[in-house]
Amino acid sequence: MPHRNFALAIVVLFGLNLFTALSAGAAPFDNNPKILLHLKPVTAKNACNAGLLADCATATTSGSTITGSGPYYFVYVLAAKGAMTDVAGVQFGVMYQDGQFWGQQDGQKLDIFAWVNCATLEFPMTNWPGPRTGNLVTWDATARCQVGETAVAGYFYLGAYAADQLKLVPRQVDDRALLADCGAIERTLSTQDLGWVEFSNGAMTAGCNPCVELCGEPFMDVTPPNAVLLSLHAVATTSLRVGWVAPDEDGEFGIGRPATSYDLRISNAPLTETNFLDATAVTPMPTPETPRTTQVKIVNGLTPTTTYYLALRSADEAGNWSPISNNVQVTTTGLTDVTPPATTTNLAIADTLATSFLLTWTAPGDDGLIGQATTYEIRYSLNPITSGNFSSAAIAPNPPFPASPGTTENYLLLGLAEDTRYYVALLTRDEFNNTSGLSNVVTAYTLSSTPDTTPPAAIIDLIVTNSFGTTVTLEWTAPGDDSLSRQASVYDVRRASSPITPANFLSATQVSGEPIPTLPGTRQEMNVVNVPPGTHYFAMRTGDEVPNWSGISNVVQRTTGAGTGDPRLMLHVTTPVTKNQCANGQLADCHDAVTRGNLASVGGGGPFYFVYLMVIQFGEIAGVQCGIDYDQGRVAGDANHEAIDVLSWNLCAQIEFQSPTPSWPKPRSGNLMTWQNDHCQSGATAVAGYFYVAAYSPDILQIIPRPVDALAKTANCESEEHIINPTFLGTARFSNDPNLKGFNPCGVGSSVNIQPSTWSRIKTLTGK
Repeated sequence: MPHRNFALAIVVLFGLNLFTALSAGAAPFDNNPKILLHLKPVTAKNACNAGLLADCATATTSGSTITGSGPYYFVYVLAAKGAMTDVAGVQFGVMYQDGQFWGQQDGQKLDIFAWVNCATLEFPMTNWPGPRTGNLVTWDATARCQVGETAVAGYFYLGAYAADQLKLVPRQVDDRALLADCGAIERTLSTQDLGWVEFSNGAMTAGCNPCVELCGEPFMDVTPPNAVLLSLHAVATTSLRVGWVAPDEDGEFGIGRPATSYDLRISNAPLTETNFLDATAVTPMPTPETPRTTQVKIVNGLTPTTTYYLALRSADEAGNWSPISNNVQVTTTGLTDVTPPATTTNLAIADTLATSFLLTWTAPGDDGLIGQATTYEIRYSLNPITSGNFSSAAIAPNPPFPASPGTTENYLLLGLAEDTRYYVALLTRDEFNNTSGLSNVVTAYTLSSTPDTTPPAAIIDLIVTNSFGTTVTLEWTAPGDDSLSRQASVYDVRRASSPITPANFLSATQVSGEPIPTLPGTRQEMNVVNVPPGTHYFAMRTGDEVPNWSGISNVVQRTTGAGTGDPRLMLHVTTPVTKNQCANGQLADCHDAVTRGNLASVGGGGPFYFVYLMVIQFGEIAGVQCGIDYDQGRVAGDANHEAIDVLSWNLCAQIEFQSPTPSWPKPRSGNLMTWQNDHCQSGATAVAGYFYVAAYSPDILQIIPRPVDALAKTANCESEEHIINPTFLGTARFSNDPNLKGFNPCGVGSSVNIQPSTWSRIKTLTGK
């Protein structure tokens, strides 16, 4: 299953098509969330919407049986949110026909012929929807949360031949039935919150609707978190640091939910379950994090040259305590200390005045990151500071004494000259004069006490570097605060559907998300999002702290929408490599893609290739879907030694959803690959993955729309989808004729000219 953690599964998805539930009706009788079943006759149109209920109490829970030939029903799985504000996902199992795994389609009692998912995505167990199997269904939690009283997760198409029940139960793989809201908060449901439908002769027996009655026993959590393995990270004279891997609140075989609290104890004697509570508790303790996350705790106030024993336990929300961990035995060091404090890496200038800076940083430790250091040495200069010249810089008077590790330190550096640029850095020392490395160096200008009337210089090199769908990327060189010197404070970027001039600049549409100006002469860029299709003009100005505003920049133009800057998919053929396989397929210039390969010898003697599946992009990419075809579309053609054999597929994105029939990467199969939002792809090309192939007779490996929905698509990091024109899908050709190549869609059919990145490439393409 792609996701064991239900909350994670509902927040990583990018935008896909789904429906939105109706407005809320009457609430369930106890206002608790429910999962129920609702039976309806088979419908031909709008089947998902046909199962929606404005009042979950009106669900039909009884159906009739007819021996041998039905009747046939749609049975809907509904999430009733109750007191929850919205619903983003649901997890459940099913039980019928006495739980016999072979009972799904045997002509006895109930036969489930099909399951239709009405949400965005699902993670079914093997053999779903057979008896004693389960499913996890999610909607798009970011943009289309389900806010009506009920939301349709999906429906079963079934026939009823003899009396039986179709019951909702906890999903068997983890014994949980859950609803999750759009903030990824999970609600565990007891069996009394899960409904069922009853099939009988003449529909005389009702099932159970949890919106009007209790349907089972409440859930009792009696499983404690698993015990952790405690380890020693560091030890000093009066302190030490231990670490462990965060446990699962439901034990070793849990589903990825964090524990609730930790209890770390320390003693001069070994710790057991019997004497654990008699030992000294270490406080405060960190909050348990996601299972399998490494966590640490620094223990201070210890006695030098003394032996200690430490052990840890954790608890879940029901108060179940885990067994204690292993004992960590450690002896603190003597008074000889050769370990320096850690180097400060986050020194910052939090505020600037006319003659002073407010500095901030995080206190390090005495020995690395543990213990309490003794002194700081802060120095400043008109020139850049290095380890070699630090001692010659001016020393800042009366620095603070170091606080406990992790504390935020503040220091007001006084006596500076107005309107002057300074560089600042610091060192940390312990009681034995062990000295840290030089901190990061920060720089800024002091303010001026006289009025500032000089505006920043106008930007003259604004350009459009990319456009993708409704996103346009701008780039420019940062000016200064006063003309071309110092650092400006703010940008004002505008767009309009007609040329922008100084006279109409303020009436143009102001965009959002401008970056903070950097040092003069550095290059900056921004993505202008949600730009409507059509021709647009862009310009900007720069302000200082007053603000004095520069004149407007040069004006640039870009046409957005279909046909302009459209993403494309191409194939790039390389010889196999053993290291950094995904990175080796990356191209800075899409014109450099290789689209052909030679044939292998009959019997499998090579040559073999890596064929990279790549996105040619015009902005950020978060996901791509497509299909592949080769060997004349024969499903068995992935390893038949007749044309192209695809020996394996390797994912270079983060998550994929392969088609099951035919299974990826067989001919005419499909895939959907995503990068999570914190790993959006922003280069000229993005590698989705690569095939390991050999070709035994002339054939073409081609990218096609994904067969299940006949679409090839990309999605950007704002969850905007873009359907790729089939003419922008590339191919790779295999033969022994060096003049036969595949198709590279780089620069084809777009009003945006994808320029080669080097003069050597330009000469190659033009034949000069």
